[in-house]
Amino acid sequence: MSEISEFTEKTDSSEDKNLPFDLFELFVALLLGLAATGSAWAGFQSSLWGGNQATAYAEAATIAIKAATDKTDAMINIAQDYQIDILGKQILSEAKVTKNPENKERLMDMARYLYTWQMSADAYESLGLPMTKHATQAKEDTEDLSETELFTLALKNDLDDEGNMYEEGMVKGANDLFKKADVSFESGKDYNTRGDRFNLVSVVYTIALFFAGLALVFKTKIRWSFFGAGCLIFLFASYFMITMKQVPIPSF
Repeated sequence: MSEISEFTEKTDSSEDKNLPFDLFELFVALLLGLAATGSAWAGFQSSLWGGNQATAYAEAATIAIKAATDKTDAMINIAQDYQIDILGKQILSEAKVTKNPENKERLMDMARYLYTWQMSADAYESLGLPMTKHATQAKEDTEDLSETELFTLALKNDLDDEGNMYEEGMVKGANDLFKKADVSFESGKDYNTRGDRFNLVSVVYTIALFFAGLALVFKTKIRWSFFGAGCLIFLFASYFMITMKQVPIPSF
């Protein structure tokens, strides 16, 4: 029995050595390996673009929330400034016609307090009042608003005068943030599109793998047709992947 077994092993070994090298199978193996590598790389790029997309959307949402909060605060401040201006003008109008000097001085002090301490710096400046006398910039030795400044500027000028950029200035920061959020959102949409394209390329590579697998099944000349189709599909996918913008490999 041992002699028979030894003879069989020698026969099988000699047959393996005598088998011709199949160049076609080598080509198919190379195609399978390259297509699998291309599909893996396309999937990797798709995941990177997906990460960028998620980051961009999250950033857009964060900025939009901040912009909405800032705009709400700005609108509240605008409403307060208008109320202060209306009250200040009422007090100044009364001070202008009163005949009682003490009452006039008391009303003027009230108006000074409203404009220099209660009104925002933006509204104060838009009325033409000197910024050096506003509470945010005034020093201990700074003089109070004069009667002339109050009557000729605070009383005469309005926050909503034509050409007055007060309101636009108050909401400018919030509007700029909204624009920045829009840019981040559009970037997220672009990243999503790029990721979808790489997903599509991965699918095309998979089709190339399918045709390469079919080529191994057939033993007739038709296998070259399937192999050729797989090669064409592989080249098609590779061309588009090379021409698409790719995310650099992150450093570790």
